[in-house]
Amino acid sequence: MKYLAIRRSLFILFALPLSTSCSDQSESQSTLFESVLATPGSARTEVFVAEYIDDGQSHRQVVARRMEWRAWKDGPDKVSESSYPRIVAEHEEAGHERIVRLASPSRAALELALLDRQVSQVQAAAINASMDEVHTLVSSGPPENRIDVVFMGDGYTQEERDKFLSDMDQMVGEMFEDVTFRSYLPVFNIHAVFRPSTESGIGRGRAKNTAFGLYRPGNTLRAIYTSKAQAARDACAQAPDCDYPVLIANDPYYGGLGGEFAISTSSPTSGTVVLRHELGHNFGNVGEEYDGGGSYFGANYSSSLSVKWLHWLTDGAPVQAESGASRAQDWPWYNLQGGPYRVTFNSSNGYTTGAIRLSASGLEEVDAMSITLDGEPLPFSSAGNADRNFYDLDITDGFGPGSHELVFTETVADGDNWLSSFQVLEFGPDYKFDPDYIGAYPVSNREGGVIGYRSNHATCLMRNMKSDVFCSVCQENNWPQFFERIRLIDDLQATEEDGQVRIALSTLALGQFRQSPVDVVTQLDIRWSHDGVQVPAFDGLASFFLPAADARGTWEARVDFITPEVRESQGLLSDSMSITVTPTFWRDDFENGASGWTASGLWHLVADSQCGNPGYSSPTHAYYYGQDSSCSYDTGSRTSGELISPVIVNIPPSSSFSFRYYRNVESYSGSYDRTIVEVVTGSGTTEVFSLDSRDTSASGWQDSGAISLASFAGQDIQLRFYFDSVDAVSNDFTGWLIDDIAVH
Repeated sequence: MKYLAIRRSLFILFALPLSTSCSDQSESQSTLFESVLATPGSARTEVFVAEYIDDGQSHRQVVARRMEWRAWKDGPDKVSESSYPRIVAEHEEAGHERIVRLASPSRAALELALLDRQVSQVQAAAINASMDEVHTLVSSGPPENRIDVVFMGDGYTQEERDKFLSDMDQMVGEMFEDVTFRSYLPVFNIHAVFRPSTESGIGRGRAKNTAFGLYRPGNTLRAIYTSKAQAARDACAQAPDCDYPVLIANDPYYGGLGGEFAISTSSPTSGTVVLRHELGHNFGNVGEEYDGGGSYFGANYSSSLSVKWLHWLTDGAPVQAESGASRAQDWPWYNLQGGPYRVTFNSSNGYTTGAIRLSASGLEEVDAMSITLDGEPLPFSSAGNADRNFYDLDITDGFGPGSHELVFTETVADGDNWLSSFQVLEFGPDYKFDPDYIGAYPVSNREGGVIGYRSNHATCLMRNMKSDVFCSVCQENNWPQFFERIRLIDDLQATEEDGQVRIALSTLALGQFRQSPVDVVTQLDIRWSHDGVQVPAFDGLASFFLPAADARGTWEARVDFITPEVRESQGLLSDSMSITVTPTFWRDDFENGASGWTASGLWHLVADSQCGNPGYSSPTHAYYYGQDSSCSYDTGSRTSGELISPVIVNIPPSSSFSFRYYRNVESYSGSYDRTIVEVVTGSGTTEVFSLDSRDTSASGWQDSGAISLASFAGQDIQLRFYFDSVDAVSNDFTGWLIDDIAVH
């Protein structure tokens, strides 16, 4: 995981590729632009985030650190806290372990909160990560501003490497290029990490010798757990970034899990079915919608008719509960070779239609199982494969009041026909079956009692495993979950081209910039302002050109993502960034040679020098005080020299200058190896910058910062860069490189 990775757009000084001839004073005094300061919009800020596992007793361990963009409303030192179950398993109560997420704009406050909670740091797994092979399957943009999903395979041996890559390509295509997550595709980068396992496949009852130790706890096609969670975290960290880790078992049958890891299998019939559901948990931070589950939480569940999705209701308030009831349900995992499986249930008046929902595995023959209701056969045929499959039987005339018996019988005796789960439902005459209808549909516990509400009948894949789409509520909920981690704007830059300044905005490829079409009309609404005044002529444009004289000042771009999939954005689908374009009175980056400069001692112009780190600032030339052959200024004796600029005429009031430098000299308590900058005028010399051996050398190029020239307003000046070793001792250091000198 990347931790505290500063976004590229925050406090970055952009140097424009300008070339100014020092001998041509008229050109050097033209209104050119050098620096662009990009800052995030005021509504959003970078927030430090740490996630840790809390086992509910005394053990707490950090598992992830990252930086997110947030619409932060609390104070700068506040720490927010949220949590969700570490494991979300089918029809099981959520475990006591939880993933706790702490967030704060203050790194110090976050670290103090972790310390107060006695959260320990994670220990890396003892596995050679050099064996990991990383592939990027979908690249939408820079990892620091994308949601990075990382697929890791378990139970794939070295000989099955190609199978792993093929399986991952198929799953990515089925989920992210097909309907389920296609709408979100521009926010994703998707990677695959191959770590070979010693054994093929995964275990039952206990893990095999595999990379991440995936196993089924019993002989059922349900949950799959990992026994090597830290190994999975370490492998995920090998990807460019890891926001959502996914574990794929090399197994041909149904199984999976949600929570810290989204887990599924490579099954060609159910792998994608399971994974889109488990990623639904993780992406949306939501629980189940089906009846009899153990984990209900998040945007898709309400414990009362005061539902969270009022803005999506088809008929509006007041909210009315749909007239549905669960009459019987169970997950027997019963092998029908033991004889017929019988279910009795009662129906009541007022319900006009019914349904039987079931899942079964091992039914390799289409007629391997029969179903009767009160002795009458129901139309049923299986999918004709051994995997777990889901079936819906609609009882259009209803069950009728009274007691009923449902019987499941094996008709092809092969010893492996399993009734996995079943549910009997009834619906009243006014029940809304419309897949687009949003209301309040009851969620029942195992005994059939109503314990809350969901928003739709059976549209959402969080309830219906056969669905490949989200309901409107879940579809909307995913967007702000993503935009708590990223922002709409990637970058904002200004560059000079042939006397004009190009201001260019880079955004996520959403709206009109999408490359893959979606079924809804979306837009990135772009609006510009200049020094606080709106400029409607540029609205909707991602870039435009201006004469250099007109480009000076502060430009702000505001971007709003408009999509019918979101009705309440929580402010997270808006972003802004500004740049300040400042005029440069005079500059030289030495790209046109040394014209007008005079040098003595070891000062000389270098191109692509290897003596610095790198040997130039931008792009390929710099002045160097030192010897190229040794990358030092050790001549055997004291050495000194000066580099003097051409005359800079008529310094403007309130001006300053800056330069970039690489400086590597001896470290000593005395004043040796002096690096000095002076301003030379007709009346004398003034020192404006000075470092020596008492000042620590830096490991790379530095910016001098703004050095005032206000006291020289109206005068003609020269800049003098002076190096003096003072003695002949300890001169085997790199020396001093100078580049990108500018008077503002």
